[in-house]
Amino acid sequence: MVFRVKPAKDWRNNAIVEYVVGGKGKRVVGRHVVMACWNRVTAKIVDGLPAEQVENLCYARKVPLIYARALLNSWQAFADSQISSVTPRGNSLFWDSTSLAAGARFGSAYGPTPNEPPGAPAVLSFQVVPSDHTATPQLAAYEGGRKRLLELSFQELEGAVWDVLDRSVNKSGGDFDPERDVHAVMINRWNYGYAHELTSVWDPSAFGPVADQPHVKGRVPFRNVSIANSDSGAMAYTAQRHRRGLSRDPGAAGLVAARRTGDGRQPVRCRPWPSAARRSSTRNGASSSRSTGWRCPACRCSSPSCSSSRSRTASPS
Repeated sequence: MVFRVKPAKDWRNNAIVEYVVGGKGKRVVGRHVVMACWNRVTAKIVDGLPAEQVENLCYARKVPLIYARALLNSWQAFADSQISSVTPRGNSLFWDSTSLAAGARFGSAYGPTPNEPPGAPAVLSFQVVPSDHTATPQLAAYEGGRKRLLELSFQELEGAVWDVLDRSVNKSGGDFDPERDVHAVMINRWNYGYAHELTSVWDPSAFGPVADQPHVKGRVPFRNVSIANSDSGAMAYTAQRHRRGLSRDPGAAGLVAARRTGDGRQPVRCRPWPSAARRSSTRNGASSSRSTGWRCPACRCSSPSCSSSRSRTASPS
């Protein structure tokens, strides 16, 4: 478990990562560090982060989630009621959605149309984002939902499913009996689930410039430490982590360019990006090709040792 990250003081030095394995403290050094953990964890363990960046990193929250499935001995009750899914309005029921899957093809405007007969086994899926419907803004509602998630027992969660089916399937001509029809139940609880996505109701920054949104201001690289995770994209999916990890933010340092020489591939450390305030140098009244306006096409650095004619590939170290 990592408990401290010490960014390099300048481009000549390495970052230090301290962690614990088997009760023993260890240390590793590297030219570049990518923080792929939660933003709120990054704010706690990276030394020297500016106060404003820490505040923006801590804006992120994880959405509580419960995903569950029940293996049914048969789906006869659903066929009799012609119900394939239940999505309650508001918070009238605990589960946000309950749906049946039986066979390779399922679902139509007229009810379940699976490939398997009603007497065959089927899978019932149900999920919910626990929330405190009396709390605002949305981030506060998540915290109330997280508390509720941790307090509910397995029997209460299971009973809430049978309540959904009793008030839907059984009220529509079906005869669902948990003791007879259910073979097994699996419930997965994540008190820290998906990343929070900005909403137009509770996140004013969603209406302003993207650069002013908290997840954008929080993910700015600090020295040779970059931040790449779903929190930094305010999106709950793995693709956001990949995009953030592959993007080259102008603040990033410690990139390594590989150039081909007679001895093969040799890593060349590139200096950090120069300040935008620096002006291009001139030589004999004309701008030099090595001015600060020039960027290496491979790694986007401005180091004279890394030219477009010799540099071939670049990747974070």
